[in-house]
Amino acid sequence: MGRAQIEAAIRAAFAGVALGGGTSLRQTALLDASDEEVAQEELDAVRAGEVTDDWTQVPGAELTAGALAQLDADGLRYYVPALLLWLLRHYDDAAERAADEAVGLTVIGTLGSIAPSELFADELYEVYDGFTPGQQAAIAAYLEALPTLVRLDESDAERVAIAMDEYWGQYLPGG
Repeated sequence: MGRAQIEAAIRAAFAGVALGGGTSLRQTALLDASDEEVAQEELDAVRAGEVTDDWTQVPGAELTAGALAQLDADGLRYYVPALLLWLLRHYDDAAERAADEAVGLTVIGTLGSIAPSELFADELYEVYDGFTPGQQAAIAAYLEALPTLVRLDESDAERVAIAMDEYWGQYLPGG
């Protein structure tokens, strides 16, 4: 599949997904920055004004400001399509990744969320088991096409291949 087909598949599979009661990116940033437990009032306050009902409208600055590892299942379902499309636009820009630490961390976090290390794979794949078949198929198609759409470095290419073999391949036609 080409880039336009992959983007269309992601958009279609996740159309209408809202954050609901899930953890938002602003909330993850607050949780990640705090050394102490964060009060619910503080979490609610940072969420005010955040786009939570249309992931296609989440600004890129929001995507690079959150702590992706802090997302809960609902947060992951809401943000992952925006992050996948963001990754297609930013992965090959090595200068941007080097100049902006947040961009580099978002690249790492996005890949880590769909092609996790062995340490986090079981937990994340359990979350993805709760996605719809269409969402699972769209992510699998995305990962299958990713090496042809961007120039993955060696370690990222290896992680993607392992994730396809161990989990995502089952969601491809004939998988």
